[in-house]
Amino acid sequence: MSKTETIFTYRQFVKRMTSGRGVATPDGGCPVGVALNIFRGRWKADVLYRLCAGAAGFGELQRQLPGVTRAMLASTLCDLERDGVVSRREFADGKVKRTEYTLTDNGKDLYPVFYALMKWGWKHFQIKQ
Repeated sequence: MSKTETIFTYRQFVKRMTSGRGVATPDGGCPVGVALNIFRGRWKADVLYRLCAGAAGFGELQRQLPGVTRAMLASTLCDLERDGVVSRREFADGKVKRTEYTLTDNGKDLYPVFYALMKWGWKHFQIKQ
């Protein structure tokens, strides 16, 4: 089974969780905790959400995230790159060196997660479009 395949159906997951057996990673950890670590940090979810729309440069991301400092954005992007959900590409645009960030295939696997969170937010907080 590849790592992108579903290990349990939703029904099997609910049954295991409500029976008290739970679900664990091979090392005994919590798979939900492993997944949530990707989002841990003040700006990670915001950066990932912006990159769902497509590639973006550092300055573009900073403009889209009022309040984030250059140092915090750089640290966040570095963490996400290390986690394997964001890739960084440097290239020359004439004499200007540019850096572009995109979601990796693992990062794109987060689309349904963001969609589920968006639906939950609309349902429970009546967020206006």
